[in-house]
Amino acid sequence: MKNLFTKTKAAFNNTSTAIHDGVEWLLNHYGALLMIVFISVMAILLRYYFIPYTSGDTAWFLVPWTRYIRDHGGFLSLNKTPISYYQTTTNVNIPYGDNTFGFTIKSIVYANYPSFYYFLIALVSYLPINDIAVIKVLSGIFDFNMAIAVLLLVKHLSKDNKVLMVLSYALALFLPTVFINSAMWGQSDAFFAGMGVWFIYFLIKDKTFLAMVFIGLGLSVKLHMFFILPIVGILFLKRRYNLLYLIVPFVVVFLTFIPGYIFGAPFLMPFKQIIGVAGTYSAPNMNSGSLYAFFQNLNNVVKWRDAVKLFGVPFAFTVLIIFTYVFYEKKVAINEDTILALGALFSFLTPFLLPHMHERYFFMGDIFIMIYVIRNPKRFYLLFVSQIASLMTYANFILGGWFFPSIGPSGNLMIAASLNVFIIANLTYDILKIVEKPEITTLETNEIQQI
Repeated sequence: MKNLFTKTKAAFNNTSTAIHDGVEWLLNHYGALLMIVFISVMAILLRYYFIPYTSGDTAWFLVPWTRYIRDHGGFLSLNKTPISYYQTTTNVNIPYGDNTFGFTIKSIVYANYPSFYYFLIALVSYLPINDIAVIKVLSGIFDFNMAIAVLLLVKHLSKDNKVLMVLSYALALFLPTVFINSAMWGQSDAFFAGMGVWFIYFLIKDKTFLAMVFIGLGLSVKLHMFFILPIVGILFLKRRYNLLYLIVPFVVVFLTFIPGYIFGAPFLMPFKQIIGVAGTYSAPNMNSGSLYAFFQNLNNVVKWRDAVKLFGVPFAFTVLIIFTYVFYEKKVAINEDTILALGALFSFLTPFLLPHMHERYFFMGDIFIMIYVIRNPKRFYLLFVSQIASLMTYANFILGGWFFPSIGPSGNLMIAASLNVFIIANLTYDILKIVEKPEITTLETNEIQQI
């Protein structure tokens, strides 16, 4: 009996050792890949759980667009702009697809996104899933595209540090603002944010053509890709960029019109759709932590709205030019760290300066801050600051109330704006420290040799 016990124990130990050796081999050779697969599965499961969650945007816009596209033949619907909802003579709004029997239609409110987004909805709409799932699946795809871009950028910056790669991938999928934006809200901000990360990735790898391709892809769904384009001006001044590359994004955007043209869209329709997005909203601030949050109480004052509409964009453009000039004058060096820092800065600074910004428009900034913090761990607090600033503006829509109810919308938004100022100041300070090394003249070289 003792001999049997000894043999059993030995066999168990050998099996345990073999399992340990096998697991160790797997982790040593494929540990990062296994973690990425595990994180991906968990991200999918969590998003699957929240598919039924419906926000106001999904109920009044995204789901009606999907219904319209499905009702009109999927790709065959691309010759028209989807309907969002009907306005009736009794001031009752009815989403497309709901019963309008007994109501007299006064006007129709159409969708306000570029045509390429409708093409993507049409593509996913052929799956045997319901309308809200179509939107959530599409948003999830955007999330994973963004996460892969983040992973590859961190891989390059960290020289293949597997821990940082896995951490960045997980954060890109599970940051609160990312999860709320796509899994709950069903929004598509991860699309332009992901394209922004690809843009920075290829700029850092000195593949300018590909970088501009991704700028074009981002613009094809969200004009917010313009947020980080001041980088191009700085690179041009530093002789790192040929202005001919500016043609590439516009060619890419035009190419995204082709699916609509194939299915009968009038030639000017995609142009009108993409230009019309910019004029959708007139309020100086749409619940964002922008500069105009400090003037939130004036949001409904007609003269203030008119003044902001007239001067808001030129003012933002002027400040961005000043920042570009300062970085040039201060001889800021252009390297991997600078390009990443500039991406983070302008993804905050531009929406901070522009009027008519929504709470979600700092989404790309949240992603770039996350990457920036991974690259610069001493600035870890910026990640928390950016998340708090964004969540404070999200709260009213997700929680049905503000973080600090006693100070109302104006107070909450001013705090969020102040936090964004703090981020902008930190990034600006960091960039100004990355200065060019002074060139050594021939005379100086001879003097150094003599010494």
